[in-house]
Amino acid sequence: MKPIELVELIKEKRPNLLGKMPEKKAAAVIQAALGELGRHIAAAEEGAVRVPGMGTFRIRMVEMEKDGEDVTVKRIVFLAAKPKSKDED
Repeated sequence: MKPIELVELIKEKRPNLLGKMPEKKAAAVIQAALGELGRHIAAAEEGAVRVPGMGTFRIRMVEMEKDGEDVTVKRIVFLAAKPKSKDED
């Protein structure tokens, strides 16, 4: 999903949230935020990165065999947060 598509969804579900912010600027903010989140997750060695309202990224290092050699690879699993009820919005 592209940042501009997220902006469109936000405007559809919560029209007053972005105020008079132009769509391109809102998309740039979303892209920057997701980029920073991605860099933070990539830099984490092991454990959990919690993003309130979004979910948790669980990071662990896994040993596996590749071409006859043992290598360690990073595995990242995303667990989505449970959606709020419409009354909480």
